[in-house]
Amino acid sequence: MLAGANSLRVPFLEPEQHVRATSFCHASLFVKFLFFKRKDFDRKTTLSLALYTYKSHFLKGENMEDKIRDFFKIESPFVRKEINGEYIATPEITPGYEWVFNDEKVRAIEKLHGTNVSIIIEEGQIKSIWNRTERIPFFNKGKIHIVRGILESFERGYMDLLKDGQHFGELIGPKVNGNPYNLEKNVWIPFKTYSWEHLFYKSWGKYPKTYEAISEWFKTLMPLYSYKVHGKEYGKHFVEGVVFTHEDGRMAKLRRNMFDWYKGDRHKE
Repeated sequence: MLAGANSLRVPFLEPEQHVRATSFCHASLFVKFLFFKRKDFDRKTTLSLALYTYKSHFLKGENMEDKIRDFFKIESPFVRKEINGEYIATPEITPGYEWVFNDEKVRAIEKLHGTNVSIIIEEGQIKSIWNRTERIPFFNKGKIHIVRGILESFERGYMDLLKDGQHFGELIGPKVNGNPYNLEKNVWIPFKTYSWEHLFYKSWGKYPKTYEAISEWFKTLMPLYSYKVHGKEYGKHFVEGVVFTHEDGRMAKLRRNMFDWYKGDRHKE
């Protein structure tokens, strides 16, 4: 499991790794410069980030090329058709997606409107960051907000339960889809832990799982994440839709803009 910021174990650099001490020092200085506004960084956090930076950009040994996979395309549980010039969901269930309505192990989880980002964890350390199939280097121009979002998630403890492997999540905040949640800084929301545990609708399953009932439910769909960030009294809440998620990993998505009553922009994805 990935260690929390306050209990982080920074591995010693063995001689056989052929570590260039000067380069590691440069990485440390870069981390301090990049995040100079973060007064809460202790020495262990800075060293951990420097180690990640060093491994990603200075070491050129084995095991540095990751075999990553892109996140699979999530389909709608209702067949979508173009009707009167609008691409919308119909009452017909998509073949193979009956599980959404029949399986009690399915959770309806709020779909966040961000960009898909994954991380590779090896031996309890973040080895690399990916936006789809594009590796995001620690040193970069234009996408440093992704690195900062990962760091923010780490500081909040959202990664504490993640084991070694590739983990997917949604990066939201400034510079991402117009920042509809009105966040001051970026944060990465992992699907398997935070979304599964904190963003599911308890009302799912209490009403008929018919097209008509779900359509009415979506008209008053609660913005769970926005409630958590801003409180219920906030006047500019945003909610995009739901990802129906089975505990075995199967997913299906349904957005508000897939229904015929929705007024606003639509897209076919």
